[in-house]
Amino acid sequence: MSINYPIKLIFCRRKTISLEVLEGIVKVRAPFLSSQSSINNFIKKHELWIMKRVEKFERSKLSEIKFIENEKILIVGKEYTLIFTASNEISSKIVGAKIILKLLKNNFNNKEFIKREFLKIIKEFAITLITKRVNFYSKIIGNNPKSIKISHYKSKWGSCSFKGNLTFNWKIIFAPLEIIDYLVIHELCHLEHHNHSYKFWEKVKKFNKEYLINRKWLKENSIFLINKLAL
Repeated sequence: MSINYPIKLIFCRRKTISLEVLEGIVKVRAPFLSSQSSINNFIKKHELWIMKRVEKFERSKLSEIKFIENEKILIVGKEYTLIFTASNEISSKIVGAKIILKLLKNNFNNKEFIKREFLKIIKEFAITLITKRVNFYSKIIGNNPKSIKISHYKSKWGSCSFKGNLTFNWKIIFAPLEIIDYLVIHELCHLEHHNHSYKFWEKVKKFNKEYLINRKWLKENSIFLINKLAL
């Protein structure tokens, strides 16, 4: 078995060699004085681990939204159909199970323009949905954030600042509702516990009994959600 994927070697101030596979690139971090042979041996020892993660990344790219008419897209566990409509005025919207993109006729094959229009309405959908779920659970849990925002993260799903501001990765809307709710509860509990201590997880468990299942699902499927739409 041999690794035929890009490898990025980073020398830094650390005591041990570490591996990370991000966007199909194998990143190797090693102490400054590491020999090339020790690095090669470490990579060889973890060859199977690397191959599995790179292959998973490649599978995730197959689920990327292609922005073709009548394409089916899973949002909050529900299947939506992408519809193109000719219009001189751009006013796209989501109606029922349809994502209706109103486009100028000469933009029907312009994937970048279609993607921008899709992003605009899907982010509006995301912040509306997430805000509703946060408001719903904040009343139950008793923790109220100062603000709720969405953002684009490459490798995380949410954050809670010490000031009480919650930020969510908008791509979480490609996950089922129970996963979104788990994430919302997770971040709301961080308003009280700014760590992942026993008390924090007990708090999460109190309001999300199946948090272990939801946490595992999100961990295993993160790459498929992140790569649903390349930015």
